[in-house]
Amino acid sequence: MSKESEPPASMIANSKLLNSANAVKAADPTAKPLATAAVVFPVHGVGGIIGIIMVSFLGVQGGFLGSSAGESWIPMEQLYIQLKGILVIGLWTAIASWAILKLIGSFTTLRVTEEEEYQGLDVVEHEERGYDLT
Repeated sequence: MSKESEPPASMIANSKLLNSANAVKAADPTAKPLATAAVVFPVHGVGGIIGIIMVSFLGVQGGFLGSSAGESWIPMEQLYIQLKGILVIGLWTAIASWAILKLIGSFTTLRVTEEEEYQGLDVVEHEERGYDLT
């Protein structure tokens, strides 16, 4: 396979993660779909972090988007750059989320009442029961 036709390293790493997630789903067909809110960060957040880190070891100088740590490709130097990027992304996400929630909170409440919380949001918001525990 020529260099031009090879997929970027991040695509390879992410496809491996997706195949792992699908294998877990295949092993337990009763498991909930991977798109539920409880698994958004483990799938997308952790998958993204692993993809960012893997660029350090699978990337090439002048490769995808011209990424390079310097004149020569030194994986540990690039790893340090990638880790700083993860920190910046995390800080940006936290600050932007806080600001957006503060803005929305100035117009409406962000929490449900204690009674609605006790009844369950599936009943209060959607008028349906997610689980029948009776």
